[in-house]
Amino acid sequence: DNFECKQCIHEKLQREAALVGLTLIGSGKKSSYRNYKFNGCGHEQEIKTGAVRVGGFLCRKCEETCRLKPSKIYLIKLGKQDFQWLKLGYSNNISERLKIYGLGTDISARILRSLDVETGEKAHFYENEIQKKYRKKKLKSKTMENFHTVSGATECYPIEMIDILSDEIEYIGKNMKESSNS
Repeated sequence: DNFECKQCIHEKLQREAALVGLTLIGSGKKSSYRNYKFNGCGHEQEIKTGAVRVGGFLCRKCEETCRLKPSKIYLIKLGKQDFQWLKLGYSNNISERLKIYGLGTDISARILRSLDVETGEKAHFYENEIQKKYRKKKLKSKTMENFHTVSGATECYPIEMIDILSDEIEYIGKNMKESSNS
């Protein structure tokens, strides 16, 4: 049997909510949902706990999703003792995204590349194009879950990919600049 302490679960859910700008305010209609308050706008909403864990939600009353706001494609160098890796992703707030990964305090993080993109939708598209191109080079997400304890265990690459991924982001930036000039 799999028993879990209700107090421990509640505290874990509170921590996960705080990491993504929410406050846990109560239980939801289903066991996998809880009621949360958005710290920024103050609205309240029932959200699936798994969506909170990975930052995959938005305020339905404000409705301006991260896909419509300006965003960034980023490449971060992460390391713990003698193991280093790269994390490719997109976000409108890279430092907040780093918090969502659940990295230990013993893990160093340095943003190597950051490219401003008009919308999250476009940033996601560009990031996805890079991911498809190098999917066979990714580090195994099961291994990376040892370091990214909350989210972000996918789209991790070996440190040897640093120049390749950096060049891909630079190439996207040049293409965006050229298309905006024409």
